[in-house]
Amino acid sequence: MFTAEALGGFPGSLLTTRIAARLGERRAMCASVVVSGLPWLLALPFFRADGRHAVACVLQGLGWAAFMTFRIDSVALRQRLAPAPLLGRVTATFRFVVWGCMPPGAPVGGPVGQYAGVRTALWAGAIGELLAVVPRWVAVRGRGTLDI
Repeated sequence: MFTAEALGGFPGSLLTTRIAARLGERRAMCASVVVSGLPWLLALPFFRADGRHAVACVLQGLGWAAFMTFRIDSVALRQRLAPAPLLGRVTATFRFVVWGCMPPGAPVGGPVGQYAGVRTALWAGAIGELLAVVPRWVAVRGRGTLDI
């Protein structure tokens, strides 16, 4: 699965500049999250111990191809907006918050997977991915812009 994601991420990284130029960096980031979530959602029924797993791998790879725009543009945006003397602190704070969510998430995700089933946990994660941009869209809805 990680190999499929890496194989998808590489061409996605090559397309990031073109996508951001066409949509604008911030719009491209939001679109990337939504577009990457769709193949991940579609992959869930194919996670089986047979040939369907290959389809899930391809869909995971496509999701990562789309998600690379968010990953790359978010770092570039942060580097542009943060004053140079504070860039290390800003980066460390983002990593702390993003990676810091993983340890508390494990005790939540583990029981969900154990008691509700692994598929339920995967569905919850995929739907959560799609819903991740909703607060951003709600915040800019009245302004008609994606300025931060």
